[in-house]
Amino acid sequence: MEPNQNPEQPTEQLQDDYDPNSMEGYDKPVRNAKIILFLIAGLQLLPLFMPGDMQEPVRTITIASTLAVAFVFAFFAWWTSYKPYWSILAALIFYILLLTASAIMQPATIIQGVIAKVIAITLLIYALGNAKEVQRWKDSQRK
Repeated sequence: MEPNQNPEQPTEQLQDDYDPNSMEGYDKPVRNAKIILFLIAGLQLLPLFMPGDMQEPVRTITIASTLAVAFVFAFFAWWTSYKPYWSILAALIFYILLLTASAIMQPATIIQGVIAKVIAITLLIYALGNAKEVQRWKDSQRK
C-alpha cells in the first residue's frame, strides 16, 4: 500500500455522493412518460409522409393540424422537466380527447394501433402517480 493512499477513501466518497433528498430512480416513470410523449409527437407527423390525393384547402388544413398536434405533444414532453404532474395530466387528457375525436370522425381508427394506444395510456397513467411527488421535490429544490 502506498503511503498517500487512504483505505477509507472509497467509503467516504460513497457517503459524499449519497443524497437522501435525491429522486434518482423514483422519477424513472416520469422520464419514460417524456419519451412516450416525444414518440407520440413523432408519430403524429407520419401522415405528412403518406401519399394521398387531397384538394389544396384540405391538404393545407391537414398539414397545419398535424403539425399543431405534434407540437402540442412535444411541448408537453418538454414541460415534464418543469411541471411533470401537470404536463403528463394535460397530455393524457389531450391524447384521450384526440383518440375520441378520431374515433368519432373515422370509426375504423379505433382498432388501428390499439396495442400502442393502450400501452401509451397505461404508461402515462403509471407515470402520473409518481409525477406528483417528483413535482413536489422539484418545487422544493427551487426554493
